[in-house]
Amino acid sequence: MPGRPLKDLALRGPNNSVLEHEEFSDRVEAAGRRVFAEPEDYIEDLAARIWSTTFGELRLLTSRLREVRNPTLLGDVSPAAAADALRQFLPGVAEDVLTATAEALAESDTTREAFERDEHAATLLEEFARLWTGHAVDVTRTAARHAHDDASTRKWRVQQCTGLLESAKAEADRAAGDVQRLDNAHHKAQAAVRAIETSDAYRSHGHVMDLRKRLRAEQHAASSSYDILHTAAQQARTQTKTGQEALDDVIGDLAQTLADAEAAGSPPVALETLLAHHPRARVTRPVADRIADPGPGITLTHDRDGLDRLAATWRARAQEHRSTADRAALVLRDHDAVAAAEETAATAHRAAAGAESAYDEASQAHDRATAAARSAARQALAEVTRWAPEHPALRGLHDEVPLDGGELTVWDTDDVEALIHAEPAAVRDQLNTWADQLYRSRRTRRHKRTYSWFPAMSASRSSRPFTSVRPRASHACFQ
Repeated sequence: MPGRPLKDLALRGPNNSVLEHEEFSDRVEAAGRRVFAEPEDYIEDLAARIWSTTFGELRLLTSRLREVRNPTLLGDVSPAAAADALRQFLPGVAEDVLTATAEALAESDTTREAFERDEHAATLLEEFARLWTGHAVDVTRTAARHAHDDASTRKWRVQQCTGLLESAKAEADRAAGDVQRLDNAHHKAQAAVRAIETSDAYRSHGHVMDLRKRLRAEQHAASSSYDILHTAAQQARTQTKTGQEALDDVIGDLAQTLADAEAAGSPPVALETLLAHHPRARVTRPVADRIADPGPGITLTHDRDGLDRLAATWRARAQEHRSTADRAALVLRDHDAVAAAEETAATAHRAAAGAESAYDEASQAHDRATAAARSAARQALAEVTRWAPEHPALRGLHDEVPLDGGELTVWDTDDVEALIHAEPAAVRDQLNTWADQLYRSRRTRRHKRTYSWFPAMSASRSSRPFTSVRPRASHACFQ
C-alpha cells in the first residue's frame, strides 16, 4: 500500500464516488505497490519482510497473542490444558496467575462464556472503530491542511505571476512606444545626414580632414628624422666617451711603463708632451622644442716622433738589460753548486743539533734510570740484610746440578754488604743466583722450607760456619 493516503493514492473516484475492488487494485499497482490475491500471500510477505520468519511461525505467534489477550478462547479445553497452553505462550507467567485463570475457566459456563465473548468482541470492535476513526480523521485533517497550504501557495504564486504578467505587458507597451519614437528619430537623422553631406561646410570639413592627415604624415616623418638625429647624437656621445676611456687607459699604461723604465734606470720623460687629450664643445641641433646634443668632443695632442724615439730608446735599454740578465744567469748557474753545498751544510748542522738534543735527552733519561736502579738495589739489599739473620740455616748452591749436603756453601750478611757499592746489574744477577740456588737446594733436600723474602725458601739449622761468596762483576743495567 502507498504510504500516504489522499496524497500518494486517492481513496475515492471522481465526484467522491466509492472505488470498486478492481479500480482500487489498479490504482495500487499504478502507484508501484503490490496487490495480494489471497490473505495468506500477504501474511507470508509480511512474515518475510517485517518479521524475518515463515508463514507458519507468524500464524502460530498470532494465535498465541490472540489467546493471551482473550483467555476465553481456551474455554473448550481443560484447566490443565489451558495452563499448559498459557505456559507455552508465556513462559514467564507466575503459577498463581495460571491457577487463577484455570479456575476461572473451569467455573465459567457456556452462557457466560458466550456473553463474555460477545461483550469482549463488542469492546474490541468499538475500540477498533474509535482508533480507525481517529486515524482516518488525522489523515483527513493532515491531507486537508496540506491541500489548503498547497492551494494558498498556488494562489499566491498565481497572484505573483499575474502581477508579473501585467508588469511585462506594461513594459512591452512602453518598449513598443520607444521603438516607434526611435524609428521616427532614425528617419529624421538619415534626412539630416543627407542634408549635411550635400552642404558646403561638409565638403570644407573633408578638405580640412585631408590636410590634417597630411600634417600627421609629415609630423610622423619629422619625428622619425628627429629620432634618427637623436640616435646619432647619442651614438656620437657614446663613441666619444668610449674613446676618452680608451685614451685614459693608454695614458695610464704609458705612465706605468714610464715609471717602470725610470725604475730600471731610464731618464724621466714628461708624458704631457707626448700624449694628452682635452674636451671641446660641440654644436647642438635644436628641433622644435627639443635639442639633439652630441655632448662634448675631444681634442687629442700627441708627439709621434717623440713616441718613436722613446720606443727606440726603451728597446735599446731593454737589449742592454737582456745582456745583463744573461750574464747574471751565468753567475747564478755557477753559484748553484755553492748553494747546494750551503744547503747540505745547513741540513747537516740541523741534523747535528737534533742528534745533540736527542743525546742530551737520552743521557738525562739514563741518569734518572741509573739513579732509580741504584735506589732499588739498595732497598733490595737492605731487605736481604734484614732477612738473612732471621734464617741462618738457609744457603745456596753454586753449581747448576745439586751437590751433596757436605759440599754446599753458604752466604752471610758480609756478602750482602759487599754488594752495596756494586752496579745494579751485578746486584740483580747475584740476587737471582742466590734465589736459584735456594730453589734448587729446596728441591734437593725435598722437605718443607720457610722463607719470607725469597719465594718458597726454608732450611733446617746447621752448625757449619758460613763462607763468603763473592758476586761476579757485570755491566748490565739493573731492571
